[in-house]
Amino acid sequence: MSNQDDVTQLRARKLGKKIKKLNRQLDQQDTYPDLWLEFLEKLDDLNADIYADIPTYVFRLYRLHKFIAKGGQGVTFLVKDGMGRNALMKIGRYSELKDEYVALTSIVSPNIISLYLGERFGDAMVLIEEYVNGVNLGQVLKQAKKNNWVGSRSYQTFITMIIMQILTALDSIHQSKGQCDTVGLLEDRSFVHRDIKPDNIMLGYDGTTKLIDFGLAKKVGHTPQIIRTGFSLPYASPNQIKSKPHKTLDDYFSLTCLSIVLFDGGLNSFFNKSDITKIMNGDTQEYLSKHKDYFLPKLDQLYNIFVNVEKILKKKFVPKNFNNSLNSIKENPLEYGGSSNLKVRIEEMEKHLAQANEFPLAEELYNALSAPFSNIQTDISHLVKGIHMHRFIHHEFLGRQSLLIKPR
Repeated sequence: MSNQDDVTQLRARKLGKKIKKLNRQLDQQDTYPDLWLEFLEKLDDLNADIYADIPTYVFRLYRLHKFIAKGGQGVTFLVKDGMGRNALMKIGRYSELKDEYVALTSIVSPNIISLYLGERFGDAMVLIEEYVNGVNLGQVLKQAKKNNWVGSRSYQTFITMIIMQILTALDSIHQSKGQCDTVGLLEDRSFVHRDIKPDNIMLGYDGTTKLIDFGLAKKVGHTPQIIRTGFSLPYASPNQIKSKPHKTLDDYFSLTCLSIVLFDGGLNSFFNKSDITKIMNGDTQEYLSKHKDYFLPKLDQLYNIFVNVEKILKKKFVPKNFNNSLNSIKENPLEYGGSSNLKVRIEEMEKHLAQANEFPLAEELYNALSAPFSNIQTDISHLVKGIHMHRFIHHEFLGRQSLLIKPR
């Protein structure tokens, strides 16, 4: 762990103690003081002028529980509402958070975090978002390397299922619609996420996969006004690095790079600080050339992994004579130690198996991910149709494989 990580963790612990102390003070006093506002002004001095616009009742509804992060868009806390439910509270400037608000209110997907509340107060904005109790893909990758899971069939299958669910999330983002306009046409609210990386993909302990952090999301076709900022190397697409108008292929490009990094078990860094400096100054050619040399040869390896995973899934979920066995159990559940509800569960499983048989996993998945490198638009409707099967398999692997860091 670097010295910077140590400093960050120490600072988070100190802030955590400060929050606990403030909560005790609030519990002891009948009248609500402006303690939270004073705390925020000290924590985020660059945005201190906007916090006076936030009414104190916000901090009555949502009690700050833990400091999460501080970034360009503002500060993020884990909070609890009046019923004790966990949520994320983001506080920042309206100009920085409005795109995230519009994106999350336009998208409906089981693989994207939900927005509970979004309110503007003058120049300030407060977002209350779903909190995913789990780990991110970066933590999973570290655990996989530590336990030598990388390269195993179970790890490759597990990662493939996650990639599928993120693809369905991206499909929802890229095709989202708003309300009807005055002539009855749906408003186009399609977005590009622009920040696909391990830390922004959460795996919940309940088996869900969620794409988070829409702080950099922009509408399709939007041209950045701030040159060459707001991207994560090495996942950022050439369009992002060159500050060109955003395209949906940018997200697929990032996901492809992420997939290769996950299957490789990490990134053998091919870029350094001098590359970042050159990019910020407008010199992108050297970095993009090294990026192409690193990732492009690995596409064949990616395809072979998907082919092997497809074989594993068909063997694992559609074994010989399995349908005959299911029928026997379904017709006589009590003889097999089950209940009448078992018949319904088996019928649901049969639907999943039928989808698994019809689903051309390897070809479709590879085509969707390789499209940005070949500049070919790919229809990923098969991936979307298979979302229930993906979730079913994801639950299976969460239950049978100890790939996740268990909660304390």
